[in-house]
Amino acid sequence: MKKLLLYSCMILVSFNVVSRAGDKGPTLTTVTESILNFMDDGKWYPKTVWNILGMQNGEELKTTIKDMNGKIVADATWQFTANYDGEWAKVTDCLKFSPTGHPSTAFDKLPLFAPGNYKLEIYAGGKLIWETPFEITKTVKAGKARFACTGPWTDIAYIYEDDGSNGGIVSFWFGAPTDVKWFWENNDGYERTMELRSEVIKNGEVLITKGPEQYDHFTNFPGQSRKFGKSVAYTMDFKPKVMSQDGEYRIVIYASDQYKNQWNPIVDFTFPVVNGKIPINEELSGAKADPLHKCITSSAYYVKGAVKNTVPNYKQ
Repeated sequence: MKKLLLYSCMILVSFNVVSRAGDKGPTLTTVTESILNFMDDGKWYPKTVWNILGMQNGEELKTTIKDMNGKIVADATWQFTANYDGEWAKVTDCLKFSPTGHPSTAFDKLPLFAPGNYKLEIYAGGKLIWETPFEITKTVKAGKARFACTGPWTDIAYIYEDDGSNGGIVSFWFGAPTDVKWFWENNDGYERTMELRSEVIKNGEVLITKGPEQYDHFTNFPGQSRKFGKSVAYTMDFKPKVMSQDGEYRIVIYASDQYKNQWNPIVDFTFPVVNGKIPINEELSGAKADPLHKCITSSAYYVKGAVKNTVPNYKQ
């Protein structure tokens, strides 16, 4: 997703020190995995222990959820430790929660969200710093209703170089099909195991392949999106074959069912290597990005439109 710029080296250096001055906001992982954590019954149960960029001591950190008419449905005010890791602050507790109570002590009073479209807003010191729309859906099977949260992140993927043995890691948000027949039966009624394999390509030549590997945790529900990660190359391959030579590279991740008789691309995007590093994508994470919708990151290259959601069909 990142566009190769002539001054990307300079940007990368400043970003590695930590982010640019004035940048504020959560990572997309924080939003999808912690802040917008909805229970199966549609109750909002935000988690603590997440990081946010740019908070200062004495500022108020608040999240607000509104319906499409602008009416506040629920909100929370957070306790955090500023400068927890450079310019990152660590959120440690929820100070106030409305309509009432504290999410961990008043579970029976958590706000219940009806299916529909909403907007999450994040405020620092009373100023809006980040926002995103999202949707709550409901699926009924065998008389049991299941609520799920999804949003515009379902076509986003990103790649970064791992410091350990995993080499290059691709993370992406997979939106489960809405057709319940795609899922297998289990106690909850929804389950699916998929095989994943990947290719790293340059100038049409496949440099690295990895997999197939079984992923048992594709157990999200119809309409629900979850984040998944896959190593596309071990360090011993990724460094000499990718990171050692600047240029444009393509990543393709294929998925199949356990029968391995049909492979469909579910992630497909290109990324640059500049001066031996994977830079940020200026269009989505840098100075060219809209601050209210920026993919906040310290090193990863985000790409929109990377997830194809072409999944293996269910068995007839």
